Amino acid sequence: MGRTIRWNWRASKELEPIVRLWLLRIMVELGADAGLASAGGVSDPHLAELLGLKRDVSEKHPETAAVMPQLRLLLTQHESDSSAQCLPHILNENIARLAALVGLSALDRHVLGFAVLLAMTAELGDACRGLGDLTSGVAMRAVAAILHLRHEQVFAALGPAGLLTRTGLLYLTRERNTDLAHKLQFSSSRTPDLLMSEGADPVDLISDSVVPARAPELEIADYAHVAESLAILRPYLRRVLQDRRKGVNVLIYGIPGTGKSQLARVLARDVGADLFEVSDAYRDEEAMEGSGRLAALRSAQHILARRRVLLVFDELEDAFAGTIAERSAAQSTKAWINRTLEQNPLPTIWISNSTSCLDPAFVRRFDFCLELPVPPKPQRERQIRVASQDLIDDAAVARLAENDAVAPAVIARAATVVAMADEEKGRVTVSSSVELLVRNTLAAQGHRLADALHPDGELPIYDADCVNADVDLRALCTNLRRVGAGRIFLHGVPGSGKTAYARWLATSLDKSLHVKRASDILSAFVGDNERNIASAFRAAKRDGAVLLIDEIDTFLLDRRSAQRHWEVSLVNEMLTQMETYDGVFIASTNQIDALDKAALRRFDMKIWFDALRPNQAWKLLRRQCVALGISEPEAELEQYLRRLEGLVPGDFATVARRSRLLRIGTPKAFLQALAEECMLKASTRPIGFATG
Repeated sequence: MGRTIRWNWRASKELEPIVRLWLLRIMVELGADAGLASAGGVSDPHLAELLGLKRDVSEKHPETAAVMPQLRLLLTQHESDSSAQCLPHILNENIARLAALVGLSALDRHVLGFAVLLAMTAELGDACRGLGDLTSGVAMRAVAAILHLRHEQVFAALGPAGLLTRTGLLYLTRERNTDLAHKLQFSSSRTPDLLMSEGADPVDLISDSVVPARAPELEIADYAHVAESLAILRPYLRRVLQDRRKGVNVLIYGIPGTGKSQLARVLARDVGADLFEVSDAYRDEEAMEGSGRLAALRSAQHILARRRVLLVFDELEDAFAGTIAERSAAQSTKAWINRTLEQNPLPTIWISNSTSCLDPAFVRRFDFCLELPVPPKPQRERQIRVASQDLIDDAAVARLAENDAVAPAVIARAATVVAMADEEKGRVTVSSSVELLVRNTLAAQGHRLADALHPDGELPIYDADCVNADVDLRALCTNLRRVGAGRIFLHGVPGSGKTAYARWLATSLDKSLHVKRASDILSAFVGDNERNIASAFRAAKRDGAVLLIDEIDTFLLDRRSAQRHWEVSLVNEMLTQMETYDGVFIASTNQIDALDKAALRRFDMKIWFDALRPNQAWKLLRRQCVALGISEPEAELEQYLRRLEGLVPGDFATVARRSRLLRIGTPKAFLQALAEECMLKASTRPIGFATG
């Protein structure tokens, strides 16, 4: 409900003639004497004086029966007084200016003027309270009686189809029983005061709930990943603004941090329109609920209708998302929402993080629906550099851009904090500080951020010749580069280099690699898993990336053993996405036995990764010794290396990491550490040797 301002005029020596006329009608014709007379005397001599009651009547004969003849006489006199038929000059001028802007009729102006004076005049409000608590129907009949209108006229003016209601200037609250002053409400609490102020600008009527948008910080070039859609949307908006086409609505949705609000600002600048945003709070910072925001939008649509303007309604969940216990503001006024989407005078951009809260009947009324995905890595790097004010180095930019969840706003906020905290810090320290704050924010949001470009568990030096696979991995890479697409299934013993191969392959193909694990996709909410799978494939296609889904057994379990409907749905969604993906898709697992056999047939290649062959293990040992800066291993150590069963590249990576904590200084020490790794994987201790 809007908030009402009341201006107490009791100190005035006289009332406006029209207010006096309305008071007399309320007292005489509607029988509400406002407590003017009682058996004990006149309860409000000031009001009696304002109405023009003779002193001898008000003092000597205070009873209602004695006062009423005088009130009837005064009413007759005022009914014939032309000045009592006119609104106060300032109010009349302001309403006339508003009427010219939004098309109010003489009836609308009359009802609006009454509502303003009711809100601003204490005596009138007191008299209306004497009518008691009213339903909406009785309230409209009371207004008709006070204004000497037919009740059908007032029903038309204040009903859902009336312009006052559609513009949100004035509406009847849905409260069942309350007095007339509270039944008539304004979408903006400042409306009565503004309309009583000299030289008021009608645009000020919405200034506490609809505000000019800030200038955009991005450019059209930052949205190259949706260039195909924008190539249609941009000229369309220019044309509808030129033709003043009604019922134009654009939906922009996507996960937080993708730049949806910025895109609205960029579009407004691009098409040469002013952009106004429906606020989420009043000017006094009081939160605005969904119904209030819809009312503000309604007012803005009409008050700004003659200007070259785009409107934006961000966070549409406020108005459209309901609960099991309570319908949303949009659901409560579904017919009005549908009518607004079909007839709104100004093009409106609606922004949301998700479409799940939208009724399909609403969605089909949008002219243009645009999902704004996370931009590809090169664009993310550019946005990160701009947002960080060039405070972070290239290595940090690359690390941050690896994570889709890093929003430019998070980077900008971190850069501002670091810059304000210590302007004297060196460039390296500033870069690491910004990255630290971003990392902390991501952790609070439940996201991960790799500490280095080479994740734990992978060798910093990768050689496809040191991977024991049952196909020629280099030949496969050559053919994938030629064909451009393929579905590859990697399985084998843990640590055998499956994920590392995917990274090497992506680099060799000059593509980025999108890695998704089960924990990145699985959700506790029904339907989210399927949406997350689809999103992973869309993002990879957008970036032209190689997509790797690790732990694929989670999503391709044998449907014959499924116990729940969603398990089958999960497999079906994964298969559908695989079959329609036109890029390089890699799936990996250590648990092939539980996989759906029909799903396995969908892969073009199934590659087995086994433990290293002796010659591969020896080559890898020599390379790791060089990488650690220790001497070349002696030839006699090769025979000991051959006795270690089950060695995989992951074992070498583990020992290399161990050397960071406790330096391994000799080839024998490295070999002994490998033997210990094998011992952990075997039931018996491998044959040892002296390290000297």
